[in-house]
Amino acid sequence: MFQYTDQGKVNGISGNVDINEMDLAFFNSVNPGVTVVEDNEPSTQLQQSDSGLTIKELQ
Repeated sequence: MFQYTDQGKVNGISGNVDINEMDLAFFNSVNPGVTVVEDNEPSTQLQQSDSGLTIKELQ
């Protein structure tokens, strides 16, 4: 895993954010049971206190 940039942009967050990249094999080894999907846009509106698989996939 490595930092891709420290100048990423995320809607709803002012200023720059770190964007990291991780090898899929490593991700799968530390996150068993999480499915990687191509479309990471959530199908529902998320709230600050939400948790669960949708949040984990989004992260």
